[in-house]
Amino acid sequence: MVGLSSPLLVAQTSSGQDEQPREPTLTYSDRVNAIAEYKVTLTIGTGAEAYSGELQYTIERLEPGEDGAEPISVWGVKGKLETDQRSRMKIGAFGSITRTQEPLLGTSNRVSSRIKLSSLGRVLETSRSTQLELVLGDLGHFAIWPLPQKGKAKWEVVDPLMVQQSTRDQRFPRMPFPMGRSPFDKQQTSAAIESAKYELVSTKDFVSTIRQTYELKAEHSDPPFSLSGSGEAKFDQRRGIFTELNWSREVLSSTEAGAEVRLPVQISVKLEHDLGFLPLTPEQKIQRAKAAKENEARMAKARAEAEVRAKEHQEKQRLEKERPFTADELKKWMATFDDSSDYSDTVLLRSKLMIKADREEPELAHSILEYANRLQKQSTSFSGMFVDLAAKFDPKIKEVADLRKKLSASHARVTELGDPIDEGTPLHEGQLVLMERRAGSNDYRPKLVVRQDGSSVWVRDFNSKRIEDTEGAKLCLPPARVLAYLPEEQRPKAEAPVAAMDPDVSSPLAPRTWKDRTGRFSVEAAFLWLQDGKVGLKKSDGGMLAIPLDRLSPEDQAYSKQAMEAANPFKAITAQ
Repeated sequence: MVGLSSPLLVAQTSSGQDEQPREPTLTYSDRVNAIAEYKVTLTIGTGAEAYSGELQYTIERLEPGEDGAEPISVWGVKGKLETDQRSRMKIGAFGSITRTQEPLLGTSNRVSSRIKLSSLGRVLETSRSTQLELVLGDLGHFAIWPLPQKGKAKWEVVDPLMVQQSTRDQRFPRMPFPMGRSPFDKQQTSAAIESAKYELVSTKDFVSTIRQTYELKAEHSDPPFSLSGSGEAKFDQRRGIFTELNWSREVLSSTEAGAEVRLPVQISVKLEHDLGFLPLTPEQKIQRAKAAKENEARMAKARAEAEVRAKEHQEKQRLEKERPFTADELKKWMATFDDSSDYSDTVLLRSKLMIKADREEPELAHSILEYANRLQKQSTSFSGMFVDLAAKFDPKIKEVADLRKKLSASHARVTELGDPIDEGTPLHEGQLVLMERRAGSNDYRPKLVVRQDGSSVWVRDFNSKRIEDTEGAKLCLPPARVLAYLPEEQRPKAEAPVAAMDPDVSSPLAPRTWKDRTGRFSVEAAFLWLQDGKVGLKKSDGGMLAIPLDRLSPEDQAYSKQAMEAANPFKAITAQ
C-alpha cells in the first residue's frame, strides 16, 4: 500500500483559553550549506523484518517567498533504507517453484531529491517522492515534522491521501515475480484521510519535546484498513533541526474471511553528525578566522610551489623537445622502423617522436616514410599517421603529406592530377593511377592497376579484389611531385606494360571449363594472361578473374603455361 500525498491542510488549535503562549518560536534553520546526517532504523512486526539506513540533508539555497513572505529554504536529501532479508526460491517435487515472502518494503529504497521547506516545516514541493509501502510516507521526509505557529502549543495536520492497494487473485498461483508481485494481482486506488496531532510538551536547554498522535482511515478500500500510532521527537532550537524522532504505526486490516490483522511498525531517526547549524561563539569565530588565515597561507604557499614545479616541468619539456638527436638515438630509431612492419611495434616510438620539435632529419624521415608505405598494406589510416610523423623531419615530405595520404585511399577525391594516360603510357601491376568516376565529372579517385592491354586497363580499389575494366583515356598519373614518396610498387616504371603480350596472343581463346585443384569448383572462362603466379580469365558475362596459378588443377596449370608461351597465335595449344 502506498500513500500519495496532496498539499497539507494544517489546522492550529489551542488547549484552552487559559493557555499561555510558549516561547521561543520554533523554526527550521536557514543556514546555507549546513549538513545533517541521520541514522534510520525501521522494524516491522516483532522484529521479523528489520531495516536500516541513513539520510543526509543539506540546505542548498534560500529562495524568496511569494508576495514578500518569508524566504523558503531548499534542502537536498539523499539516503537509503535497506534490509539484508531476501526472498528465496524453492524447487519442490516435480519441478514446482515457490518463492518465500518478499520483504514488505522491498530490499532497498533510495531517495535523492530536493524539497522546498517553509520555516515551520511545511513541505511545499518535492522533486522526487520515495513513498514507502504500508502508507509509511515519503522516506525523504522522515526527519521533518511540522512546527507550531508562534504561541501555539498544539496543532494538527490533516492530509487527504489516495491509497493504492494490491490484492492477490486467488484464481492464479503465486509466481516468482520481482518484489513478489504477479500480473494477476488486483490493483485498486481509494481515498483516505490522514490526521496527525502534535503537542509541545516541554523545553529544556533549548531542546523542545514534541509528541505526535497519528490516525489514518481508508473506509472505502477493499478490504477497509486503518493506521494509528504515536511518536515523540526532540527539536534543537539552536540548530533548527530535529535531533531525534521515534514513532510507531499499527496497520489494522482484515482478510477476506473477516479475520482481523494487526501489523506494528517502529521507526527511529537519530542525528549522527551535523555541520554548520550552530551559530559560532566569539571564541569560535576567532579560531575559525585564525584557521582560515593559516589555511589561506598554506594554500598560497602550495600554489606558489606548484607554479614553480610547473615552470620547471615546462622548461624541462621544452629542452627535451628541442634537444638535438644523438647519433645512437637516430640509429636505434631508424633500425626500429626499418625492421618493423606492424603498427604495434612502433606505436610507443611514434608517441615519443610526435612531441619533438620539427627539424630536418632526412634519413630518419626516409625510414619512417618507407615504414608508412609498408604499413599501408595493412591500414591506410595508420599509414597516414606515420606520413605525418615523417613530415616533421623533412620539409619536402611536409609539402606533399596531405596529397600523399589522399593517394592511399580509394574513397578520397583527388583534385591535383598528373599526366594523362594514353595507349603509349606503360603501366604495371600495382601501379597507382587516378580514375575519373564518371565522364566529365572531374572526380578522380586513386586506383591500383591489375593489367593493361592496349587502350584497356583493369584496375581495383585498395584492399579489394573487385576488378574494373576502364579506358586509359579516363586515367591519369599522380602529380609528379609526389611520385618519389609513394610505395615503390605504386610508382611508374620505364618497363613494358604489365602482362604485355602480342595482340594476337592476348586475343580471347575459346572459353573452356576451369577447375580448382580440389575439383569441387569450376567456371566457364577464356584465358587472358599469366603473370606473377596469377592467371587472368574472362567469363562469358565479361567479368574478370585473377586466380593464383597454384590453386588451379594440374591440367589447367599446364594449359595456362602453354597459352602464355604461345607468342605465335598459329602455334598449336593442346586441348585439355
